[in-house]
Amino acid sequence: MFMTPPEYFKMVTDSFAKLPKSPTEVKEVFEKVKNVCTTEAAKASRVSKIYQKATTGDASVNEIVEANKKSQELMVSARFAALMAIPGAFLMIPALSKIELNLNEGDIIPDSVKKEFNL
Repeated sequence: MFMTPPEYFKMVTDSFAKLPKSPTEVKEVFEKVKNVCTTEAAKASRVSKIYQKATTGDASVNEIVEANKKSQELMVSARFAALMAIPGAFLMIPALSKIELNLNEGDIIPDSVKKEFNL
């Protein structure tokens, strides 16, 4: 489960190699981040609307189940956002991805981030 120092060093150097180096690459990364934010905002909006319908009794059981699942995904996104607020935390994304695969307990990285950044 744990990595040796050479494995970690290789993973970090690979991460640095993937950092954008030209203005077009930076634009591509910002576009991906924008797509992730748009996806997460759409999820939050959908959950809010369903819960609003549920308070009036207009939501079906299937809609409530869907909203509960999406709200769990939003909690994963909130944890990830809090983690990324720490300076330099983006260097840990490869390690987090590997830890997530090894533990197989829960999500650390949201699905929208995995999809956009091919993790």
